Amino acid sequence: MLRIRFHGRGGQGMKTASRILGSAAFQAGFVIQDSPVYGAERRGAPMAAFARIARAPIRERGVIARPDLVVVADDTLLADPAAQPVAGCDADSTVLINSTQAEATLTQTGVSHGGRVLVADFTALARETTRTLASLSTALGVAAAHLVGLTLEDALAGLEEELFPHLTASQRASNIELAQAAFALAGSWEPVRERMEPTVVVAGDGSTYDMAFSATSGAIFRGLDFWYFCYDNESYGNTGMQMSSATPYGARTLTTPVGEKARAGTEHGKKDLFEIWRAHHPAYLATVSPRFPIDLTNKFLKAKKLRGPKLFIAHAPCPTGWLYDPEQTAEYARLAVETGIFALKEAVDGVVTHTYVPRRHRPVEEYLHGQGRYRHLFEPARNEAALRQIQEQVDRYWVNVHETTGAAR
Repeated sequence: MLRIRFHGRGGQGMKTASRILGSAAFQAGFVIQDSPVYGAERRGAPMAAFARIARAPIRERGVIARPDLVVVADDTLLADPAAQPVAGCDADSTVLINSTQAEATLTQTGVSHGGRVLVADFTALARETTRTLASLSTALGVAAAHLVGLTLEDALAGLEEELFPHLTASQRASNIELAQAAFALAGSWEPVRERMEPTVVVAGDGSTYDMAFSATSGAIFRGLDFWYFCYDNESYGNTGMQMSSATPYGARTLTTPVGEKARAGTEHGKKDLFEIWRAHHPAYLATVSPRFPIDLTNKFLKAKKLRGPKLFIAHAPCPTGWLYDPEQTAEYARLAVETGIFALKEAVDGVVTHTYVPRRHRPVEEYLHGQGRYRHLFEPARNEAALRQIQEQVDRYWVNVHETTGAAR
């Protein structure tokens, strides 16, 4: 979808320009949405009109906050705080300004946004061709049509639909001449490109580790460009906290209750999703914790620069399922990392880097104690075998990390 914003003053015809563009795109077979927004009800007051062009049904509504193309009919709007025509523009936006001033001069008045700026004097073109400024809407609507990839024939069809019923024969002829001139003037400009909107998947560990694993595996294998965030609270949380393959050894769940033959609760170890995903060679893979926001932010910024699968496993302490006081959430998130149970790391091109290594790991019991899902390991009697197995598993992991990376213990 392309998002276009027209900015002008009341009486300059930007609503009409937007409708010319919309009708041209509709005639070309696109789905269209256009609407104006007015400020003060007076001639000369700043106003804006919005147009969306797509090949599929448009479900967006309201103002366009991040435009692909902005058309400015009056360069005095650039410094007008009530108009703010380049608000929301970025490096992928194109701004077309009707002006006699140089781009460098306009940049000083507020047009700088990091994207492409196009400047041309459509006012003079309208005057020379039609002898009236009322046809500025024709010139800018047709120029915008070129910039979104429509043909001159499409633009003329839009012009006929919107204006011809209200014009005399001579006015129609002069507006056709103006449309041809405006299209030619814009002809050297490359059309704007449709933004590649990011595909984002947010899923729990049940679907990530188990139910939808094959679909995700296929998407990673094909190198599709998407973000994937696994909200890992180590169970099927929406259906009552049943065991998933993300549930760690020793945790009690609804489907792994503690009993005489299963004193540890869950006897399976947690699936190593990080290594399974790493074997698919994604562009980026990382673990993140809500208690380490700087680490999390740095990883998102790094991943943003890459194209391909960008995968995140987010440790998600859950008061409801883990049975602890909600005010302890941040503390358990911190202890998961400080005890070494949850390692903060990333993999770029398959190379793993641990982004946070505690100087000294705290005993895993500090993390386990106080969570109701592990209460059976401490009450009515300590399950030394299970506690030892959990600690040894963590120790083995970090011994391998230190031996592999040379990180200080």
